[in-house]
Amino acid sequence: MDAGGCRNRLRLGQPVGNPSYNNQVDQYTRVAPASRTIAAYLLFPCCVILAVPDLAQTAVDNLGKLVQGSIVTSTGQPVRDARVEIRDLHGIRIGSGVSDSAGDFRITTAAESGEYLVLADKASEVGTQWISLDKPGLAVRIALPAAFEGFAPAPPHATVSAMQLRVPRQAWAHLQSAHQEFSKGNLAGAAREIDRAFETDPACAPAFAMRAFLRLAAKDPQGAVADARQAAGMDPHDAESFVALAMAHNSMQEFQQAAEAARHALTLRADSWQAKLEMAKSLYGQGQFIAALHELDEVGKDFPDVHLVRGQVLMSLTRNQDAAEEFGLFLQQAPSDPRSEKIQAILAGLATRRTPVDPPSR
Repeated sequence: MDAGGCRNRLRLGQPVGNPSYNNQVDQYTRVAPASRTIAAYLLFPCCVILAVPDLAQTAVDNLGKLVQGSIVTSTGQPVRDARVEIRDLHGIRIGSGVSDSAGDFRITTAAESGEYLVLADKASEVGTQWISLDKPGLAVRIALPAAFEGFAPAPPHATVSAMQLRVPRQAWAHLQSAHQEFSKGNLAGAAREIDRAFETDPACAPAFAMRAFLRLAAKDPQGAVADARQAAGMDPHDAESFVALAMAHNSMQEFQQAAEAARHALTLRADSWQAKLEMAKSLYGQGQFIAALHELDEVGKDFPDVHLVRGQVLMSLTRNQDAAEEFGLFLQQAPSDPRSEKIQAILAGLATRRTPVDPPSR
């Protein structure tokens, strides 16, 4: 088996048709039957917000309220082609635009006066600033995190790393067998195959990464962190090691560490939906509900836990009907998931609270 095949195989998170797959792979996203706060494990890249009154402002023109400003790096250099959104307190997008070559943006919205969040996104780095549309002349200037400087993500379908090319074919074969056993819910069988891979190649970074996923399934997040760090240290160019590390940190509710790992995974593989999901979980865990919803919009994957996390975020944003729809999709796709009973209880509670509610406070 070639390295590319194993890379695809190690991209865990696909439904495997086993009733307990979520408990084995994503048990860290547990849901408590609370009415509003649900224990899920979710990051937010730190951002620097600067206010410069003479550079940006909100105003009223003939078409509605105009929000304009600039997106810059941490050193003040303009950021071109950054995506800019304005969202209300429920996380609903009410306007969007793109920064020009000077880093400037202009967005016109018909939204009512009130508080809104401006998000700027470029290369998986996000900066935010709260604004009030009833205060003309407010400056909007967002500086993206320092990590954005010199950002050069790998192509969406980059070739395997040099470290993976050194892994013997026999080790890849054992890892393929481990993945098959894992997909069947046979954790003991998967562990045996991983051990055989180590016997063939004691320095097999993909084996450490896969064992990290296995330890998460076995409810050993600390062991998963150790294995994921080992894998990342041996092969810092493999995104899957950092996805495993983000999952492990989220499972331990270490949300900032999870965010850092997820962000690093995205620098290596910008199209990693698993990394984006872990980023959303860490954002949710830090109470950054609107930013978490923004990240979930970027996942682009129809997968049970994507719907589960999205439902949790929407419920935190008091969008109960939308949350119920997402929980319903989760139950349709994973009816035998061990968390289904709790989700059904949450749905029953939401059914009695479908009337509009005040937006959450920020």
